[in-house]
Amino acid sequence: MVNYVSFLIRRKKLTHDHVIYVINKVIIPRIEYLSQHIFLPSSYCAKLNSKLRSLFKSSLQLPRNTYNSIIHSRIYPHIVNVFDNQLKAQASLFVAQANCPHTSNFIKFLMLLTQFHYNLPFNGYDFFALFDSPLKNFTRLECLFVFYRYYNISISTNFNFKAKGGTIPISHYIIDPKYLQNHIRSLRSKGIMFLDQVITPDSAYLADYKDIKISLSNKHGRTPRWYNFLKTHLTTTNNNHLNIELNHQIVQNPLVERFPSPLPSEEIIKHKGPNVIGEVYGRALNTTNYSPEGPMLMAEHWIKVPINSSLATPRSRPNLIQPCPGCKLHYTYYIGDNRINCILKIPYPRIIKIYACQKINLNQFSSWISGPINTNIKVMKRNHEHYKLLSYNDHLIRYNLIPPNTTLMDSLANAIPTNKNYQLITSLIKDRTIQADLWHLALQNQSFTQFDLHTDGSYNRSPRENEFHMGYGWHISNLDNYDLFYMGANEHLPSSTKAEIMAVLTALIIFPSNSSITISLDSQAVIDSFEKSSRLRYLSPRRFNKINYTSLWSTIHHIIAKLYLSVSFQKIRAHSFNTHNDRADELANAGRFKSTPTAINIGHIPSQTISLTWNEEVTLDKDIRNYMGKIIDYRWIDNHLQHQQLTDILVYTRRNMINWTLTAKFSSLNTRNETTCGTYSKDIGWKIKASTNTLPTLDILKRNFPDLIKDSKCMLCNIENETNEHLWKCPSLMPTIRSTFRELANIAQDILNKDANKINYCITSAIKYSNTFRWSLDDDTEITDNAILLLRCYVPQDLYKSFRSCFNSQKLTIRCLMKFMDISFRLTKQKIWKSRSQEWKKRKDLLGINKKSFKLYRRDRSRRNTRPRVRPDFGYVCPHTISLRNYFNRADLLFIILASSNFLHSGLKLLLKNLIKL
Repeated sequence: MVNYVSFLIRRKKLTHDHVIYVINKVIIPRIEYLSQHIFLPSSYCAKLNSKLRSLFKSSLQLPRNTYNSIIHSRIYPHIVNVFDNQLKAQASLFVAQANCPHTSNFIKFLMLLTQFHYNLPFNGYDFFALFDSPLKNFTRLECLFVFYRYYNISISTNFNFKAKGGTIPISHYIIDPKYLQNHIRSLRSKGIMFLDQVITPDSAYLADYKDIKISLSNKHGRTPRWYNFLKTHLTTTNNNHLNIELNHQIVQNPLVERFPSPLPSEEIIKHKGPNVIGEVYGRALNTTNYSPEGPMLMAEHWIKVPINSSLATPRSRPNLIQPCPGCKLHYTYYIGDNRINCILKIPYPRIIKIYACQKINLNQFSSWISGPINTNIKVMKRNHEHYKLLSYNDHLIRYNLIPPNTTLMDSLANAIPTNKNYQLITSLIKDRTIQADLWHLALQNQSFTQFDLHTDGSYNRSPRENEFHMGYGWHISNLDNYDLFYMGANEHLPSSTKAEIMAVLTALIIFPSNSSITISLDSQAVIDSFEKSSRLRYLSPRRFNKINYTSLWSTIHHIIAKLYLSVSFQKIRAHSFNTHNDRADELANAGRFKSTPTAINIGHIPSQTISLTWNEEVTLDKDIRNYMGKIIDYRWIDNHLQHQQLTDILVYTRRNMINWTLTAKFSSLNTRNETTCGTYSKDIGWKIKASTNTLPTLDILKRNFPDLIKDSKCMLCNIENETNEHLWKCPSLMPTIRSTFRELANIAQDILNKDANKINYCITSAIKYSNTFRWSLDDDTEITDNAILLLRCYVPQDLYKSFRSCFNSQKLTIRCLMKFMDISFRLTKQKIWKSRSQEWKKRKDLLGINKKSFKLYRRDRSRRNTRPRVRPDFGYVCPHTISLRNYFNRADLLFIILASSNFLHSGLKLLLKNLIKL
């Protein structure tokens, strides 16, 4: 299909817009529909992408070696990558199948089958994350699990098929792609599922196989290959000592930073434990896992430098430390550097990582120290009292010595386990403090059944310190003797609508059963989403998953069904001097400053069988396909900026010198009179080549056509090689560039004087003395980075700020700035690039080459690099999609119908139609 369409349109006079439409709207959807139930391997997708990229490059007259990140990045006009589209479609289909009440059991069965097939005691997401690429016999879901790791996607479920008998799956440690199935069959026949069954009780050694056989039901056969594999890869010495870390800290403290394993040297650590009075400092040396007490750290002991304490308060005194000359804490059995006088041996969980100041002048502390200054002194970033408090709090957390929160304990002590509100609060809300607050409110309204609720949400695009993006608040207005209200914060995927939804959720969870609630709010989007989610929950699960914040809506509908609530919404006008609405608004604004955000435990939502999580914290409860697309797009942009030819653009991006939003808008801007024309495609192609350092300068031509182009010296200055970087700094072109920028400065002033709607008496100064144009006023000043960015068709942040200061609205700013950018692009191409092109024409005439010479050079097979042909790897091919006619098993055919996208969109109507055919 791809070959046929490519052949059909290659010779036609189509613009890049036509080609993009054919690829993105015709070819890609057809490929997606045909591959619903299989996962095309990346090698096969690469072949399809190669054909499609060739069409796209020819439509824009881009060179063959154009970076793939240009073609698939949203910065420029782009085409969809086949593999990326497959990943988005499969992820969306997987979530829709798992959360559909008609197909969720099928997904559970397939995941249980996968768990059995690979001898896994738990859900196997972590197992498949250990593979770099899918194996040939991996199913569609297994391939999906493998590729999730590349985008930092994890899976959370409300079910868990768990086998008892151990804690560490052995399948994670016997992954040899060549013999994986042999290893698993051998382990299954011998009844081994956990690594605990083949290691010693102290988790330090791999047990001898003779000792392992004693507890096996199947004792026949020689030493299996998997045991030799474990011995080779998991042990370090002949006595089978393990080289992996199996001990995990039971209590976690997120307030301190700890060392990864193995430890780096030259790091300062702080330790507090039961055998040490106070705190000690140390410099990490090495780590060992041979101690029966667990992993230990060897550190050089450092002590505080005595200072004059009468000069300032404890918090303002410098924290100076130096190596200990020797004390009773010294560990005498250390084997290592003999120059160290005092060694500490410290268990891993008792260590906190802290930092010392680098490259600091010690002479400034001479007044604090009596005597000469030791050059080994380190200055800590914070005072000793800070580290003392930090280590003491960590000690309390590790040993469960934190004093109980009396308010929290008193509130939850009155809990009634059989109460539905208590069950919902404790199962759906994560934080215990928020649970206690909501349960306390629930206890106060148990005797009422009619409620008038006012809710509101707030969103701050630029929060301050100790402030979240979103806050929510609500209060009940019809209870005269009770003032029941609540406020809280929310995080991740911020919007005012999400804050309002969270306000509704936390309010509904406290009302008693069979209550009638009237919710007054100023968000029509919340009302529409509630009605839409109510209709689509069972009618069309696929469309339900396209609603924003599906996890929150699923939680709300679960609460309403569990408590038998009658809920109605009433829209009120925002900021209409409504007393109750104004109070809810005040609570929402104050809620942004709460210390702990409200988070929902998705694992306890019955309708959310499976949900995807990005970066281990952000639940993808928006449209899965669109959000996966955003993650993939950011990955393409990151790959684009990491390209070796664009290191300067990466530096400018880190300095915030480029306005990427407007740059992307300008890259596809069409100011021609016709909607689609050949000159528009040429303009887009030149913008792409200029911004990515791929203009056909002599260094690129010499690399691609070495027999035609012998010399790459600049044709204008004849000093340096002509490169894309040299083009904008060429001494011979600099007078032309300087005069062009003076003309552009005048044009910018004319645009602002004509269209500016904001009083600004310094338009001339804002333009001529900006970093983009100021250099052009002085003949001795070198061109600035902002000017080079403008020449390369980027929108400098400096230029945007100059325009923005003259307009009241963002929309008008962008319109005038795009007008100026188009003029700048045309002048750059007509004056600067044309001067170079005229010299290039003279060079071609001298060399006797023309356009046809380059085509013939490409066709000459003797000059082509011969590459060995690689046999295509088609990976796993699902027999379900070969032909439904050969299927006699009605259950298998029924699964295909239930799992298809048509059923997930259309629901039971399609099912009945197909069952009649059966």
